[in-house]
Amino acid sequence: MRDVSQNKGDSVKVVRLLLRINGQEYDAYGVLEDNGDYLAFEVEKIVPRERRMTYKSKSCY
Repeated sequence: MRDVSQNKGDSVKVVRLLLRINGQEYDAYGVLEDNGDYLAFEVEKIVPRERRMTYKSKSCY
């Protein structure tokens, strides 16, 4: 990722966004900039999101 310390006066954060495209989930890593008038997101890389295994507990009556 690029060095965000070179920006002067802008509010800059390195972030991860969840993208959902055609039912598939991806993590987009990049830089979010807020200059007061608008937000800009510059994507550095996109990787497929690993599915987390979740199990529903079953109760017996």
